[in-house]
Amino acid sequence: MIKAIIFDCFGVLTTDGWLPFKRKYFGHDTELFEEAGRINVLADSGKISNSQFVKQVAELAKISFDSAKYEMRNNVTNTELVEYIESKLAPNYAIGMLSNASGNFLDKLFTIEQLNLFKAVSLSCDTGYVKPDEGAYKSIVSALGLNFEDCIFIDDQPRYIEGAMQIGLRSILYQDFEQMKTELETILEMSDTDK
Repeated sequence: MIKAIIFDCFGVLTTDGWLPFKRKYFGHDTELFEEAGRINVLADSGKISNSQFVKQVAELAKISFDSAKYEMRNNVTNTELVEYIESKLAPNYAIGMLSNASGNFLDKLFTIEQLNLFKAVSLSCDTGYVKPDEGAYKSIVSALGLNFEDCIFIDDQPRYIEGAMQIGLRSILYQDFEQMKTELETILEMSDTDK
């Protein structure tokens, strides 16, 4: 029986500023692309600060710190999804957020009311576990006080979905709101009949 739904932040609950930035500035060069990814993992795991991360990728992209910061942090909240969570999901399920993040910017992305929808939030910069590391998934499931089989995980990155599924966490690859809603409601209906 499903008791909780866990959402990724960037690319699901909000737009993702980092991946388009990474493709734009480093997509033409495999070495630069890999180096940018390595810097991002250091930031997401809390080994360097967000400011250090922005500084290093700005230098790698040969643009100003302010330009890099603006382009990467220009995230927009997925209000359609957040409203669906508020009206349909939160009254019946615990809601969690699991995100690779170089800092806690949630108060800049969501209102207090929106943040209050989440029973638990697990950010890689706080836990040191970066998806698809098993510890990342364990951190949010543990914070919710549940087991993997009690939860559904939703992310826009196939490798994070694969990592979750390898440890028994039912998952949905987010492509758009309608596709996710259809898949989620199918799983929830099947879960309800298993009661």
